Amino acid sequence: MIKSCYSEYVTVIVVTTLTQNKVMADTKNKKYVVVRSGLRVSDQEYDNYSDANAEVEHWKSILKRWPDGTVVEVVEKDEKKHRVW
Repeated sequence: MIKSCYSEYVTVIVVTTLTQNKVMADTKNKKYVVVRSGLRVSDQEYDNYSDANAEVEHWKSILKRWPDGTVVEVVEKDEKKHRVW
């Protein structure tokens, strides 16, 4: 009985630690990209949302001169959708 309780306790600690490490790694590896109507506009990847705003402002100034109805925004990078060909 004592062995079983101990092993369950150790398992819970290990699982909790692994989960916490994964969450920390996920937040650490987040990258942001600038998209225009859902399509990536450049190869740049930004570590935080505010760094990408300079590129967004550039694209918004272009859209002011030549409006075509597209929307420029910063989104979290998705490996499948936002890959570079």
